[in-house]
Amino acid sequence: MTEFAKKSRYILWAALLVPAVGCTSMKVPAAANVAVAEAAVDDALKSGGAAQAGAELQSARDRLAEANAALSARDFGRANIMAAQALADARLANCIV
Repeated sequence: MTEFAKKSRYILWAALLVPAVGCTSMKVPAAANVAVAEAAVDDALKSGGAAQAGAELQSARDRLAEANAALSARDFGRANIMAAQALADARLANCIV
């Protein structure tokens, strides 16, 4: 095998492995972000958000459900985005209460 073929082979393997490692490293932060959003929604519920900030709390619940669905589908980028939006809505609901 020539030197060029060896280098090409290493470059090919590196190109295949780097995205795979990057995708798996997103799983933990996504799961953690969804857990934080769930806790914020629970806090908003416990503080009476359903009565005084119903629309904001419902938006937080909907986005949290989307985040969980994205997490189950292994779409970690989407799960992070939806968890962040759910967290923002839950915090807003908590501020209104």
